[in-house]
Amino acid sequence: MYKFYSCLALILCFVACQSEQQKQSQMRAEIKKLERQLTTKMDTATFQLDSKIAKELVEKSEAYAATFPKDSSSADVLFRAADMARGARNFGKAIQLWGNVHDNFPNYARTPDALFLQAFTFENDLGDKETAKRYYEKFLQMYPQNPIAEQVKQLLSMLDKSPEEMIKAFQAMNEKLNTK
Repeated sequence: MYKFYSCLALILCFVACQSEQQKQSQMRAEIKKLERQLTTKMDTATFQLDSKIAKELVEKSEAYAATFPKDSSSADVLFRAADMARGARNFGKAIQLWGNVHDNFPNYARTPDALFLQAFTFENDLGDKETAKRYYEKFLQMYPQNPIAEQVKQLLSMLDKSPEEMIKAFQAMNEKLNTK
């Protein structure tokens, strides 16, 4: 009798694993399909994505990450969904998704990029320079050796400058380069 229950448990486990893999594959396929739809239906005049499709993509991506939180591809799915949300001008959702990637997937290769893109979106899309400054500073504190750390320092130094001050700074930098 013990062997029967052991075999039954093993069979049920195998079926459950197969079902889980099928669900994962199906969800990934749906996400990929929506990504293709978004890129083919992009408004080429404004480079804006269809907000309805982008919303559905974001929802399915969040569902995937919630269903498979330990799966290494969840971070990538969320990161791409954040890109699509930004492309659809849903900046708050993009920032939220990149925050999810940054906070929940520390070993993901693009985790530093997620933090940078939050700052960049606050600065350039929302015009919130104070919040952008906090995120840029956090980036430099957490990732001082990152390849884009120098560019982040430059962005931070220009953040509080007016357009006229920025022009003067660029002119001074050009003059300095031309005298060398």
